[in-house]
Amino acid sequence: MTVQYNTEKVSKKKVFYSGTDTLYTGYALCYNRTVGTATDAVTARAYTVIKPTTATLPFFAGVVHEESSGKTGPGWFTIVEPNQATGVVVPVYTDQNCTIAVTQLGPKNDSYALGAYGASAPYGALAMQTVDRTGAAGVALAQLMGVNPTHVHPKEIILAAVDNENGTGTITATVKSVFGVNLAGRFLVTAWRAAS
Repeated sequence: MTVQYNTEKVSKKKVFYSGTDTLYTGYALCYNRTVGTATDAVTARAYTVIKPTTATLPFFAGVVHEESSGKTGPGWFTIVEPNQATGVVVPVYTDQNCTIAVTQLGPKNDSYALGAYGASAPYGALAMQTVDRTGAAGVALAQLMGVNPTHVHPKEIILAAVDNENGTGTITATVKSVFGVNLAGRFLVTAWRAAS
């Protein structure tokens, strides 16, 4: 469902939070893709969320919407999904010193706060407010990114060298847009397999 959030159209989703904490506006949540037995087709994997853990970082679900702020789990909560290609600007909970349009944020292990983008925090948002939250975590405006953070990071370019039985080559490409997002030539190759 797409709704108007102040002046941003956001995609909200009802998810089941299985934890027991009280959640507030902007708290980061990740999908728990291991609900149930691994060999069973458990549809709850599509809507069950938890506090981010190392195992769930690639499955960033979004941030708690203000209409669910102050609720205690377990229960159903409304989140803002990061699924718009151009991103949406919403309040996020962070512990970073944010600079507008510069600071890159991502979910991190054992925290509802978005941390600094890096190896332990996949890319999920770009700060849209200059505010220092390093002394005490708090809310800052950020643009949620609509591309899965484990597959594409719009601030990087990664070239992959390809070796196959016919020789060696380097992939080079200019990608101007993915799903409407201007990447200005930046892309990420997540896998490459030579044709057999």
